[in-house]
Amino acid sequence: MNIFILDFETSGLNPYRDDIIEIGIKKYMGDQSYQTLVIPESKELINEQITRITNITNDEIFKNGINFESAYSNLYNFIIENSNKSVPIVYLLAHNGDAFDFIFFKKILYHLKSKKMINDNIEFRYLDTLNLSRRLLDHQSYKMSSLCKRFHIENTEEHRALGDVLALEQIFNKLLFKWSN
Repeated sequence: MNIFILDFETSGLNPYRDDIIEIGIKKYMGDQSYQTLVIPESKELINEQITRITNITNDEIFKNGINFESAYSNLYNFIIENSNKSVPIVYLLAHNGDAFDFIFFKKILYHLKSKKMINDNIEFRYLDTLNLSRRLLDHQSYKMSSLCKRFHIENTEEHRALGDVLALEQIFNKLLFKWSN
């Protein structure tokens, strides 16, 4: 099965207006992952609040980041290269994905298709672990940090894309175990 865990760090909380500044993705239960800083599409600087939350600075982005089209293309290619080609369905997993990450991802797909940078007939399906945890758990808070605490998962790089992806993989495994029992 083609399952990938995805996380974006962004310049704000509005997926229709703000920019992706970091991408993290990992093949579920695999060793393959991809992470990159992204130079904002708008070329606008990120504000101090975002830097406080993510520890990502403007200097770091513009020194180590790659342009958004390369980052989007690399993300898509990572998924294609690490998918089972005989299964044309890819599942993307994210926490609060329906309201955030999946909107950004769909915008990426639209951008890549409009520039004729992709032409594969991959069907993407989306699984939001926020919704899953609400269905399976009786808990006061369903934030990732709360779920990490509940399941004794240490996220040493909270609010960094790959750090959140690695923690989410562990949360998802706990949710699957809860669901199967």
